[in-house]
Amino acid sequence: MPPASPFFCFRSPLPMPDRNPPSPFDRRHQALDLPSKLVVALERIAEAFRVALWEQAKGRGLSPLQVQILVFLHFHPRAHRKVSFIAREFHMTKATVSVAITTLAEKGLLRKETAPDDARAFELHLTPAGERLADEIAGFSEPVREVLRAFPPEEQEHFLILLLRTIEGLQRQGLVHPQRMCFNCRHYQSNGQEHYCRLLEKNLPPADLRVDCPEFEAPPSL
Repeated sequence: MPPASPFFCFRSPLPMPDRNPPSPFDRRHQALDLPSKLVVALERIAEAFRVALWEQAKGRGLSPLQVQILVFLHFHPRAHRKVSFIAREFHMTKATVSVAITTLAEKGLLRKETAPDDARAFELHLTPAGERLADEIAGFSEPVREVLRAFPPEEQEHFLILLLRTIEGLQRQGLVHPQRMCFNCRHYQSNGQEHYCRLLEKNLPPADLRVDCPEFEAPPSL
């Protein structure tokens, strides 16, 4: 039998696979970890939105996604009213969105029109019945807004900044589609403390930062 390699005993052990990080939903870990508490608190807020959406949807024979599509079409321009755009917006497949849109069309709430810039694509337009319904259900989040409105303005501003930075981080992880917010806009400029819009040529106090800006323009890198 050949002698053992003299290097064998000095070989580094194989790296062990990383252990799963503690779950924020583990209450023992959560009690000692502030970011975990924030995660669970945000999950509770997300649950409130799900409940509010479901309450609007179930009484009208719609799914929560169909409610979201109606509200989105009600408030966004023609350039955003395509299946591919909505699928990116909601981080869903085009097939899933297409099924929801077909159902809304069958209910007489929207219609499809051939896009003027692409004969293979469709633009989506609400019918008068769809506009009326979207106007009714667009306030589904009002209970959440009432709670936030009760906070002092400076707390609301601080919360907005934290949420925008959270969205930035989630974008980098690919969990949300890049949003039409100031932090992503080619017109936005910051020195780390103040916010400035080159389009409006003015400083923006935190309360004026936008989450879904009509004048948004993506930089080449986004």
